[in-house]
Amino acid sequence: MILAGAVSMAQSLIPHNGWSVIYVDSQETSCFPGAASNAIDGNPATFWHTQFCSATPPLPHEIQIDLGAYYNLSAFQYLPRQDGSSCGWINQYQFYVSTDGVNWGTPVAAGNFDYTGYTIKCPGPAAGVPTPRQIGFPATLGRFMRLRALSEINGKPWTSVAEINVVGTASSAPAVSVLQVTLNPATVLAGSVSSATVTLTAPAPVGGAVLALTSSNPAVAAVPASLSLPAGASSGEFLISASAVSASTTVTISASYGGITQGATLTVTPGALIQHNG
Repeated sequence: MILAGAVSMAQSLIPHNGWSVIYVDSQETSCFPGAASNAIDGNPATFWHTQFCSATPPLPHEIQIDLGAYYNLSAFQYLPRQDGSSCGWINQYQFYVSTDGVNWGTPVAAGNFDYTGYTIKCPGPAAGVPTPRQIGFPATLGRFMRLRALSEINGKPWTSVAEINVVGTASSAPAVSVLQVTLNPATVLAGSVSSATVTLTAPAPVGGAVLALTSSNPAVAAVPASLSLPAGASSGEFLISASAVSASTTVTISASYGGITQGATLTVTPGALIQHNG
């Protein structure tokens, strides 16, 4: 296991300035100062502890954090509680990195923390006081991190975290643009309403994305002026209204975002639905 002192000169611990907890599944605040914010306050004497007074939610437990900016991350550090008790020390873990805080994918790191050489005792205070447990992973661009505790070193249902840190370098937001426009279907009958799906190259950024929509012949196939996607969405759908035509007519339906425009060809055919009379 790599310890804090092994952080390279090219990369360093990212300051907690601008960090915020965006989700935690459990925290004890009624009979103990165990708020999730303690895990990112820079004070190793305080710690996040899951609920244990009026209720004891079972594992797994997790915390999600917004770093406030984008970084190329390559390692994370977990500092267990420092008060001489091993209650809540994480055993099996999963760690995720995300660009949007919505799509997490698979863990960039997973395994069991090594406490070799430390006394395990719950309740304390005869347990050891571990140094940060640092885990490296392939460099990953992200702004959000998520730590999941799957088990506890004593077999208890709790999780405790004195501090969470990450190692990396500052970066810019991932480029997002239109990947493709898909028509559903590509040939429609005059007077009908169909749909189209726009797919982005990456999830929409924080604050969402507004895509410009156009039709090469609005008199034949009309589309909305824009399509709004929420943060984290990778695709969205809009409707196309086809008007009457005297002959089969092709129209290009396009979507633009991030400096890129992609289109697809829609064919509108004449005719009408056959009446049921007879």
